[in-house]
Amino acid sequence: NIDFISSIDVDKAYISIPIRPPAEKWVLPSTKDKIVEAHEIYREKLGDRVELLIKPEGEKFLSSTGEIVEDFLATISVHPMREDYAYKFIEKSGEIPSKILKKLLEEKKISRIKYRGKYFYIKS
Repeated sequence: NIDFISSIDVDKAYISIPIRPPAEKWVLPSTKDKIVEAHEIYREKLGDRVELLIKPEGEKFLSSTGEIVEDFLATISVHPMREDYAYKFIEKSGEIPSKILKKLLEEKKISRIKYRGKYFYIKS
């Protein structure tokens, strides 16, 4: 509720929509009109301290251990990854993305799903 949020003196309030496949199948993004309406309501109370998070995060996924398969699986276990980002993530290691992804799909370690017109990889 907006009164509660303004009462705790937040530095920034974020309005977000699911940009990756959510854990619950019933979750859907709001309409653009509803997002704009929410932004305006919050802006009345918070001014410039409200921000929209409605765009994909980009392809800045990093391999922390250098073990690309393990790092990829660890990432997608908590963060579904768009297919184009998965390819770039794997390419950075010098591996062939299609080969790695095909093997992981065959081993049923990952699943490829479509969400809002884009393909994503999730851990099976």
